[in-house]
Amino acid sequence: MQGKKKSMEKIKDNRYEALNALLTSGRIKSFSEIFDYIPKSVVRKSLKTNNNRITSLMFNPAGFTFEEIKTLSDLMNYNFKALALLVADSI
Repeated sequence: MQGKKKSMEKIKDNRYEALNALLTSGRIKSFSEIFDYIPKSVVRKSLKTNNNRITSLMFNPAGFTFEEIKTLSDLMNYNFKALALLVADSI
């Protein structure tokens, strides 16, 4: 697990921390609004997926796996359950 944490830190973008504040304050109300603050290319690289898939997930977040939601919540330092509910509410 230690190696995974180190590799995540290498690709972590500072905008993920800003997302935490925006989500916590309620300024972001839907999952798609995340992409108003962080480019899809950054999220795509963090999730190690391709451009077509991340574009599809932006408009249909039902395709996210729990592992991907967990990765995003870790990068944002945001509660996994709260992020999963945000994704679910966007479906």
